[in-house]
Amino acid sequence: MATKSPRLGRGLEALLVDVSSNLSMPSAPIDALHQEQIRQQRVQLLQEAQKLQQLLVAFEQLVEQLNFFNPTNSTLS
Repeated sequence: MATKSPRLGRGLEALLVDVSSNLSMPSAPIDALHQEQIRQQRVQLLQEAQKLQQLLVAFEQLVEQLNFFNPTNSTLS
């Protein structure tokens, strides 16, 4: 995967760390089936967040390649 982004990915990176550390089951007693469903949902959310992070990195690279934030860019004039 590409290097960490200092702009768009910073908040998402913090969210991913927080989500990863909170994958343990809640302390309230729940039946085994319900626990498994919750675990699967959390894993799925983590995977979606990681895919979103990859998309953000790719988008940032594209914007940098297009030199979008450069005011002297002739294609925006």
